[in-house]
Amino acid sequence: MPACYDRIKLIFDLKRRIYSLTLKSYLFEIFNSGIIGMTGITLEYLDSTTREDILDLMEGDAEMIIDLIESLMESSPELLSDLREGLEKGDSSMVKNAAHTLKSSNAQLGALDFADLCLEMESIGKSQDLTKAAPIYESLQKEYEKVEQALNSWKTELEIK
Repeated sequence: MPACYDRIKLIFDLKRRIYSLTLKSYLFEIFNSGIIGMTGITLEYLDSTTREDILDLMEGDAEMIIDLIESLMESSPELLSDLREGLEKGDSSMVKNAAHTLKSSNAQLGALDFADLCLEMESIGKSQDLTKAAPIYESLQKEYEKVEQALNSWKTELEIK
């Protein structure tokens, strides 16, 4: 298995523990941490440990990280389009593949909530039963707007440094 598999598994295990919190505790954490602010989604939407790991891995090379962010922001809308097309055609393989790629690339930059939704969509594609996919796809679209805002915030922060 690829080395990134252990990292992705660790990230998803962490997310499952977070989901085990009660809704009240989770909402309290969100509103008191500044994840959701007056202007919308902030950089804190992205997993801070993942961001720190990327900074360490890239040895603080802001330009290289900006390139990664821009690459993700360029490819994700195309993959979301592929996902929609797969749903429209009833092509479960296309759904599975697009969701898998979205999951992996977004998890690597810390968009873990979005990656979790992609994992759900990937599972739906694997099951070849797309009847439950429409609401997940709608959630993916809404969640990606948050991802874009957070990635733009990170990119701006890196450009300022």
